[in-house]
Order: sequence, then C-alpha cells, then structure tokens
Amino acid sequence: SKRFFYLLLVTFLFSVLYVINYDIVDIDSYFLFSFIMLLFFGAFGIKFIFEKFSEIYYSLSITLIVLIFIFASNFSQVNQSDVYTFEDYTKSILQSVEKNSLILTYQWDYFVSPSYYYQYVENFRKDVVVIDKELLRRSWYYNQLKRNYPDVTKNIQNDINNFLIAVKPFERSENYDSNILEKYYRKILTGLISDTNRDVYIGLELFQNEMQRGELQLPEGYQIVPHLFMFKVVKGNEYVPAPIPDFKIRFPKNRNKYIDFIENVLGTMLTYRAMYEIQYGKIEKAKMYVNKIKSDLKNFQIPKSVLQFLN
Repeated sequence: SKRFFYLLLVTFLFSVLYVINYDIVDIDSYFLFSFIMLLFFGAFGIKFIFEKFSEIYYSLSITLIVLIFIFASNFSQVNQSDVYTFEDYTKSILQSVEKNSLILTYQWDYFVSPSYYYQYVENFRKDVVVIDKELLRRSWYYNQLKRNYPDVTKNIQNDINNFLIAVKPFERSENYDSNILEKYYRKILTGLISDTNRDVYIGLELFQNEMQRGELQLPEGYQIVPHLFMFKVVKGNEYVPAPIPDFKIRFPKNRNKYIDFIENVLGTMLTYRAMYEIQYGKIEKAKMYVNKIKSDLKNFQIPKSVLQFLN
C-alpha cells in the first residue's frame, strides 16, 4: 500500500513539524493527530508480522515483545502519575486568600487554567474571582466576566464599553488607535483594583514586569505587600499579616521549566514575605518563611541579604 504509506508519512511529518513550533505545557494534545498516524503504521506492522509467520504463537510472541519494549523504553519519560504540582499550587493559592477575593494574574499555564477546573468542576473556592490580565485584551472575555462576576465589572462598565469600541477594528485587522486601546486597557486594570469591595491580589509577574515598567499603576493611597503566593493590594502603611506557610506542594521526579517556574515563584514570594517581616522587626516570623523555603524548595537559593538578618 505505497500510496497509503506516502499519505501517512507526509501527514505525520507535516503534523509534527507544525506542532513543534509551540512551546506550551499542555502540548501533548497537539500531537494526537501524529499519534493516530503512528497507530496506522503500528497496525500495518502487526498485520505484516501475522502474515510473515504461519504459526500464530510466533506472531503473538513477537508482537508482545515489541509492545513490551515500547512500553518499557517510554514509560519513565511519559509517566505523570506523580505530577500534583499544578493542583497543589492552584488550590493553595485559592485557599490562602480571603473570602470573595479577586486575583489578577496571567499565570495561565500554572494557575489560571487549572483554577477553571477546580472552581467550575470541583466547586473549590468559587467565591474567588480569578482574572487573567492578558485576556482582558480580548472582547469575548468581558462577556465571560459579566456572566460569572457581574459585580466586578459593574463599576467600570463605561471604560469597558469604550475599550470594546476601540478593540473592534483591532480584532477585525482594520486600522485602530493603539494609544486609545492602551489608555482604556490601563483604566480597566486600575479600576479592577480600586472600584471593588473585594480584597485584591496581584501575581508576582505583574509586580516584576508591568508595575516595574509603569504599565500598571496603583490608585493613589494604595500599595502592595507580599502575602503568601501573591501580593495583596492594601491602603495605608500598617503591618498586614499573612497566613502561616503550612501549604504542601508536591514536586515530581521528572522536572521541567514549568515545575521550576512554580518553585521559583514560591521561593521568591516567601523571600519577599520574610523581608517584609524583617522590615517590621518580626524576626521569628521571617524565620518561619525562610525555613519553609529550606525544607520544601531545595533548588531555590535564598539571598544572602535575607539570611544575614536571621543568623
């Protein structure tokens, strides 16, 4: 079946070459079409074995040996039975914040997309509003927010309406004014923080990127303090307590950059929290957060500037 062989081969190669351009944590599903092509090749291979040997015993033995070899040589690389990191990380974040809080972040692969499952399927901490900062650039996302959290968008609806008008030509690949888009986008971000009765938290990535570059500015009188997994937006300069770090994040044996990212975020936030406790003279509490890093995050390097205050 040479024509069928070439069809499968070309389809397989095109599928693989297309998919490898992506760099996402859930890329496995993108290879499904390639796997189907390989199944065709495998089926023809097994058919050939049974036609080659008249004794069915030999055919079954060879087929079984091949399947065992494939299983044994690939199992350790694809086994994810011990991967609980994303579940633990997501649930720990949701559990750490106050009731009816709002979380503004764009940790899609690590927290936002898992939160969709745990909140809407398992009904875990559905009171917490999780907003993806990057999705706020898309018109369809506001329909979702309005449907799920009408109170969150109510006070900034005028800015949202203006943004939706400005983003329409952009989404249609027409001429658009980027300055107007950015203006209302930033007003929406600021409004989500100031025009709400909810406790607001922002992700580490917003602090290190958007806030450092001045793209996200807090309303006057507000500041952020390191909480546990996120920064909490507060008014005034008073000391703000945080939960004790009694969470448990399970890390798998087979690590990748996504697992390393979560460990780095955890270590960085706990370090920020320890520095915050030191600033207010609460050395014993600072030691508690540093000891959590030492016990759970073996690969994270604690800054010497923090350790010198705790010796």
